[in-house]
Amino acid sequence: LAASITSVRRTDVWGKETSAARGAMVMVPAAIALALGHGHLAIGIAALVVAVLGFEFAIVSIISVGTSLVPNRPARGLGILLAGGTMGRAIASVPATRLYERDGMVAPAIMCAVLATCAAVTMLVAHRAGTRPR
Repeated sequence: LAASITSVRRTDVWGKETSAARGAMVMVPAAIALALGHGHLAIGIAALVVAVLGFEFAIVSIISVGTSLVPNRPARGLGILLAGGTMGRAIASVPATRLYERDGMVAPAIMCAVLATCAAVTMLVAHRAGTRPR
């Protein structure tokens, strides 16, 4: 709820892509902290909470991007965005689960940091290049 409310307040000020990128960037150090501190309950839980907050902030911020993906068809664009997000989470759950079973929390947390970095960079590059749909 805190992440969603903050996104509602900040996304129009920072811009859709920038807000989504910032949410993803919050996940990166949190995921690294989770990888390094997962053996300590307080550190692990705090890092997980921050990672989830960053994720929720990014997800709520990017919803508005979906409404502009397909010109004059906001519902279709939003549907594409939501379907892509669901598919991405489903696909990522397979290696994350296998990594967790093999290595514990370290490897999936590092995978999270890498994917969040890729998401943030992609959003910032698209924003700066002006490639986002209008």
